[in-house]
Amino acid sequence: MITIQIQNFQSIHDASIIVNGFTVVTGSNNSGKTAAMRAIQATFSNPPVSAFVRHGTDKLNVKVAFADGRFLAWEKGHKVKPSYTIDGNPPIHPGREIPPEVQGFGIQPIQAGGSTVWPQI
Repeated sequence: MITIQIQNFQSIHDASIIVNGFTVVTGSNNSGKTAAMRAIQATFSNPPVSAFVRHGTDKLNVKVAFADGRFLAWEKGHKVKPSYTIDGNPPIHPGREIPPEVQGFGIQPIQAGGSTVWPQI
């Protein structure tokens, strides 16, 4: 089971998603489904743009908790440097890089048909 908490990411003010086995996310148009998937992808890719920060807020937060007890928190904002907190350790400020500790979670894109594709979790 994976629990994902998303705050101030694009259209999402505050949402929690529990992924337990095959999980389907449904909803009407413009309800935040794609934003939720982008939040997960961005957490593991640390994109340089701050356009993901919800309008009117200073920063976004995404927390991912895994079934084995490990967790990852990512924070980024207009005036807030990207930071990762992993398993309660002091924050890591990687700049534009993806810290090896984040890569260690094993969530990464795959190459399919000549394109880079992020798996849906």
